[in-house]
Amino acid sequence: MRPSDADSGLPVSDITTSMAAGGSGAWRVHYRSLRRREAGEDVIVLSVGDPDFDTPPAVVDAAVQALRESDTHYTVSGGVGPLANAIAALEADRLGCAVTPSQVVTAVGAQNALYVLFRALLDAGDEAILLSPPYTMFAGLASACDATCVEVPLDASAGFALDAAAVARAITPCTRLVLANFPHNPSGACADRDALLELVELCREHDIWLVSDEAYADLVYEGEFTSPASLPTSTSHVVVVRSLSKSHAMTGWRIGWTVSTPSLAVHLRNLISHVSYGSPGFIQAAGVTAITGQLSEPAIMKATYRARRDAFVSALGEIGQLRVLPPQAGIFCMVDVSGTGLDGESFSERLLNEADVSVLMGGAFSPDIAQFVRVSLCEPEERLLEATTRIRRFVASLNV
Repeated sequence: MRPSDADSGLPVSDITTSMAAGGSGAWRVHYRSLRRREAGEDVIVLSVGDPDFDTPPAVVDAAVQALRESDTHYTVSGGVGPLANAIAALEADRLGCAVTPSQVVTAVGAQNALYVLFRALLDAGDEAILLSPPYTMFAGLASACDATCVEVPLDASAGFALDAAAVARAITPCTRLVLANFPHNPSGACADRDALLELVELCREHDIWLVSDEAYADLVYEGEFTSPASLPTSTSHVVVVRSLSKSHAMTGWRIGWTVSTPSLAVHLRNLISHVSYGSPGFIQAAGVTAITGQLSEPAIMKATYRARRDAFVSALGEIGQLRVLPPQAGIFCMVDVSGTGLDGESFSERLLNEADVSVLMGGAFSPDIAQFVRVSLCEPEERLLEATTRIRRFVASLNV
């Protein structure tokens, strides 16, 4: 039966329920923790990846200046001009290959970029391969296209390593794209270069798009990040998605982009014109400064996250009932709580109720990691250590 609006009784689209099933229920504990914190309670919120740093002042100043210069009118859909030029230069340097502004499409954040990209690449009945556990919103993107998600598990016991052979086994005549998000959210794992090379060649052989969501590419703590688009055999079937949200503490600015073939970029701009039209000019001015301004803040943020990771992992690792997986990158840490006798959902519910700490249950991402919780590092180190103290007390109270 077609869903309906609860107030008017009038029918609404099937997409409203299919997208709601794609991860929106994951945030129940998080939203409750926010309400309690807003009410004045001392709740430590570690359930979301919103950087606690301020946006670099030079970026803010650029936006303010653009506003004072009345850059508040329509912009070209998908972004052209200074921001596209800056992104093209950034990506050419990062990927080690030529990138022109005609290949760049700017969007209202990476999530918007992914939505438009999925709409451009998928039709009803198509299949999209997701590496599991996927970010909570990915399944909803495929549902919006009436496409089917095919999840290929990353092995938690092997550090959530990419297995290209497992992806190959999942490919069918209906497969249209593979979505890889490395560094991986939720685990913080980075893909091995050889495994990525296998994946690139596999997609090329089967004429499948490879979408590389690289939101955490600038927050790698060990080694160097490898983008599939930088590999020698990478061809026009690889599409890169990036943003400034995590690297520059700009989650609320909503600046994301894709790098693809010029012809695909045309289709993406056409779709964006019907979804968000384009980013405001003053926001794009801020993005240009973030990319070209030679700012010191991103490196300081990265070093701080790494120090937080090390302190948190060390402290939590002393709790015998918990198994902590140190992330190679990103701003999250995965913790196996099965030694407490609880699954991730029960652990997160009780931890908030009994210890005033909110974390995100692993089952929000996939049933395969229901024994995990994901913990954000977006709090000062002293608050993270206070959280480990509360977690230690909570686990001790379980008498396991």
